[in-house]
Amino acid sequence: MSKVTHITTMVKTPAGPAEFDWCTTSTRTREQVVCHVCGTVHPELTDRDKRYSLSTLFGMPLVDECCGRILDMLYTDLGEAFMSRRWDEVCAEVAKEMDEKKKGSGGD
Repeated sequence: MSKVTHITTMVKTPAGPAEFDWCTTSTRTREQVVCHVCGTVHPELTDRDKRYSLSTLFGMPLVDECCGRILDMLYTDLGEAFMSRRWDEVCAEVAKEMDEKKKGSGGD
């Protein structure tokens, strides 16, 4: 695979494929695609059963099969911290919505 030189990349070589399936946050394509995290150009896939999974990392397109390991590492290292900080906010929002629905239906 070739490398592009006209973009600034985060790393010089591919970090490795993702172990987690990020398909809920990614798009899939068979077209030629560039991983902007490392600069690798991935050729168009001719096998109809295969697709590249694309995600975004800090605003840069990332190919999961190429540098998805970075997403895995961020999730492993920071996922719990992000979730624990946001959990109280999420619970409060759900409780507020339930209260509003209850008031709207005439219940106590």
